[in-house]
Amino acid sequence: WFEFEQVPQIEKGKDFYRISNHNGKIKIEGTSGVAIASGLNYYYKYYCNVNITEVANQIKMPEKLIPVENTIQKESPYKVRYAFNYCTLSYTFPYYDLEDWQHELDWLALNGVNLVLDTTGQEAVWIEFLRSIGYSTDDAKAWLTGPAYTAWQFMSNMENYGGPIHDQYVLDRLALARKNQRLMRTLGMDVVLQGYAGMIPSDYNT
Repeated sequence: WFEFEQVPQIEKGKDFYRISNHNGKIKIEGTSGVAIASGLNYYYKYYCNVNITEVANQIKMPEKLIPVENTIQKESPYKVRYAFNYCTLSYTFPYYDLEDWQHELDWLALNGVNLVLDTTGQEAVWIEFLRSIGYSTDDAKAWLTGPAYTAWQFMSNMENYGGPIHDQYVLDRLALARKNQRLMRTLGMDVVLQGYAGMIPSDYNT
């Protein structure tokens, strides 16, 4: 039913999509994967009565392709369309697997989001950092909070609570982070990664 094509921006910094009829199909052009997905979502909603959300979907497609009346072009006035904060990632996503993340990222792309905060895999980064300043692996894992409390730790408010975390959890989260970020890049999203805010364990002794 569809043809997709990535096209250059007409005006620097402004994404757009264009929907038209072409050779018996719906052609969707866009300046990025996210822009193309946004155009697809527009067609889904307003021509197919298909609605994809974070928690429920109505995905029964019409039996026949529905042509658009005229070429549709929509432009975003915003260069950056951002998603998530620490609390969302900690309270809602701590046990998300790849399938959960894929659904979430697809939904974000369909709704035009192009910049995503992702703290998945940060446990491995912290363990490596603490090891570099003299902590053992076990002591580093004990300093980290459990999965449901990472928002507080990454905002420098908490330590040593709900842990220690398991080795396999650390490895699984690291592998998931790499897969997530490949998916985001494929869709044309940029990733916001955790920076170093200056916190160290309270038992650190120089």
